[in-house]
Amino acid sequence: VRLEALLRICRIIVFYGFFIGAVRIIGKDRSVYLRELTQTGIYLWKLSVVFLAGMTFFETTSGIAIHFVLTDIRNAIIRIIPAAARLPDFPRSFSLMLIFIPRIFETWTELSRSWDSRQGTPKRSIRAATHKLITLLPLLVIALLDVAATTDKAVRNRSI
Repeated sequence: VRLEALLRICRIIVFYGFFIGAVRIIGKDRSVYLRELTQTGIYLWKLSVVFLAGMTFFETTSGIAIHFVLTDIRNAIIRIIPAAARLPDFPRSFSLMLIFIPRIFETWTELSRSWDSRQGTPKRSIRAATHKLITLLPLLVIALLDVAATTDKAVRNRSI
């Protein structure tokens, strides 16, 4: 697990914790502050454990490994219930989705950086942000369709 990913999650949890803690104690009597903050701390602990487990799982397990496990489960279900063979190929779709999600963010980051480099000093206004979003969203869809087509070709070539 990478350190910057852990720090990012810690920042999210701390910010979220302050927000939840404030919401829980605003407008309440001071006598319940300790109980409310304790419950918030327990909730944040559970959230931290889930985040860490999820991050560890997804950073140490490839989409292909998840695909193989889900395919084995699907095949076992098909052996028990033969009619389930007509259902869509969930393992393939799910593993492709897991592989594709980071590509969405990578593509958006690439487009956004290209936009910023061509615009010079980035303008921090709602109008500029709206213009950027309206311009880059269709380009994001086009770029993602290209990535999806390439991924589909790769999957088809490997499954031959």
